[in-house]
Amino acid sequence: MLVAGPMNNTATQLPHPHHPSGLYSRGERIGLICLGVALFALLFLAAMLKPNPSGLGTHTQLGLPGCTMFTFTGIRCPGCGMTTSWAHTMNGDFASGIRANVGGVLLCLLSVAVFPSLLWMGIRGRSLPFRWFAQVAITVLLIAMSISIVEWLIRLVRCQF
Repeated sequence: MLVAGPMNNTATQLPHPHHPSGLYSRGERIGLICLGVALFALLFLAAMLKPNPSGLGTHTQLGLPGCTMFTFTGIRCPGCGMTTSWAHTMNGDFASGIRANVGGVLLCLLSVAVFPSLLWMGIRGRSLPFRWFAQVAITVLLIAMSISIVEWLIRLVRCQF
């Protein structure tokens, strides 16, 4: 980006915010650290919860209400079982986590992989030395979201018959 100098008409080259050097601004660093700490807190909380044996409703241990869609229709929403799947996954019970919500297991595992990287980037102020990590993380996120939606559509179809 070119910007005019303060007292003359000369142009100065400013670095692009995502310059190939991979350096982050102070605000970006704070944001990365906050996001990393938030993911860690969610993972820690999930590990402390006792998964509901029914496969959903674990979040009510946090004082949150049950799923409105499930209450009114009897059909689980795409997020139903997400907290339960995280709790199972953080306790090493992947099979039960998958039964609760497949997408939730993938999101939990993605969070386990991503939070240290976010903290590292925020503390160091630079991107990871390997560029493929962000692409893999985004791909897994999109797959997890897609799986949650497909799983929900399957639930809807089953309820119709």
